[in-house]
Amino acid sequence: KFVGLDNHMILTYKQKFAGTFMHFNHYGYFLSMVILCAAGLIVTEKSKKLMTLYGIMMAINVWSLVLNDTFGAYLAVSLGLIALVILFFSSGNRKYIRLILPLCIFVTVSLVSQWGTSSVTSNYANLYEDVKKNAILSIEMDRVERNRLIREQVIYYSRRRFYLALE
Repeated sequence: KFVGLDNHMILTYKQKFAGTFMHFNHYGYFLSMVILCAAGLIVTEKSKKLMTLYGIMMAINVWSLVLNDTFGAYLAVSLGLIALVILFFSSGNRKYIRLILPLCIFVTVSLVSQWGTSSVTSNYANLYEDVKKNAILSIEMDRVERNRLIREQVIYYSRRRFYLALE
């Protein structure tokens, strides 16, 4: 036993990698912050050596994120990179290679590291199916609610006409 790390540093096919964190989601969120910081450093760095170092750091952390299989953190990194693209274009910067590099690292390492398991693509497929089910359910609920409101209005106006006729 080494400082309480006896069962946290094991990585097997069925277990999630948690590092020194209590839960694998916490490790995933930490990795998402590190990946986005590395992407920002790649975009803003002037030195080629440091840009390469940050790229390697980002690749290792993306690989760890995919192995961790925390889809919430993976989705956060995806949305963070989209925000990075928006901020990059809004700043008026014309050096697109600086923006393409972190995006290529993220996509390439994600595809290569999930080669045998397809965890990322199956998670995105599940997300798509869930959103589609909720959209269909929402449309159906809107239709039911609209029909209920129409019935209530018909009943209200028919009662109103009846009471007006009595007066």
